[in-house]
Amino acid sequence: VSMVIAFTLLYKEYCRKRLQKTSLRWYLKCSTLARSMARVLGIDFGEKRLGLALSDESRTLASPLAVSERHDLTSDIRFLSNLVTQYQIAEIVLGLPINMDGSLGPKAEQVLEFKKLLEEKLKLPVHTFDERLTTLEAERVLLQANMSRRKRKQRRDALAAVLILQGYLNHESFTRAKAWYPSPRPQSF
Repeated sequence: VSMVIAFTLLYKEYCRKRLQKTSLRWYLKCSTLARSMARVLGIDFGEKRLGLALSDESRTLASPLAVSERHDLTSDIRFLSNLVTQYQIAEIVLGLPINMDGSLGPKAEQVLEFKKLLEEKLKLPVHTFDERLTTLEAERVLLQANMSRRKRKQRRDALAAVLILQGYLNHESFTRAKAWYPSPRPQSF
């Protein structure tokens, strides 16, 4: 843990000094690289369970971590705090259940309250990402794998968290690439 933090701090200092000599673009590249060395935790927030997924250090691949049975908010926060410490997590992505018409329902309001609580207690950036139909997609994938109903129930929430986190990582990667390679300006004749 301390080696990663020390490297990140040294790298940011190097980038800050380099910024004095070069452009803002170089600084943005350095800060993005330093930030991308830590993992992201994806959460599928449910009534009974939390589905959890974890990214790799390069923030390109999400994989299932666990399914945690929910008891109360205090125990959920304590469990997530332990995961943050154990896996050196820098950000959290929380699935936001937006209705098909784009509105926020009562479940989305619960997720937004949980987001505020996470930010307050864990002192980490918490992002929301549209999770429409991820649980259905996870169920479909598990059905295609010919899993029994009991095994599907155990793995569905973790797979939904993987779909949420992978969608966020893909979006983040695309956004960074778009910033680095802007579209060419139209040429006038």
